[in-house]
Amino acid sequence: MVSLPPTWANGGGFVPNAADYAMIEFADQPMFPNAKPTKLGYVTGWLGWQIQSLMPNHTSKLGYPCNLDDCGKLQAVTSNSFAASIPNNVEYGSDAGGGSSGGPWVQNFQVPSQGGGTGTNAGANRLVGVTSYGYSTAEPKVQGASIPDSRWVALWNLMCGRPGNCTR
Repeated sequence: MVSLPPTWANGGGFVPNAADYAMIEFADQPMFPNAKPTKLGYVTGWLGWQIQSLMPNHTSKLGYPCNLDDCGKLQAVTSNSFAASIPNNVEYGSDAGGGSSGGPWVQNFQVPSQGGGTGTNAGANRLVGVTSYGYSTAEPKVQGASIPDSRWVALWNLMCGRPGNCTR
């Protein structure tokens, strides 16, 4: 099952869009012959999420941009919020190009450690945006994402309301 907010479904496919993100449900699968089915998160890892947190912030944007290594390697771009954009978006500096759309913007992307500072926004490994758009011109080198808000929460609640979802 794929679920997306009405704002995107009725928006004509144009970006920036106030809610350019979706959620997809994956059936549990065995990872090798004769194995019990397992949740995808046990293979890929898990991210939390946090709404209304794109600006101000500093994120790691993950994806497979085709202008870097011909779309063949996972790239991480770390940068801070650059500008708010209408209707409900934030742009960040980025040299990633096409092919990175749909990639997560992760706040405090890290292997959790003991000690150290916590800062004012200490939540680690939380998705705070999803790559939506960039510019086809050489400048500016930015990417944009919709700000997850109540529409994100509604999607999450819909997907988690289905049996077997959102449990480890």
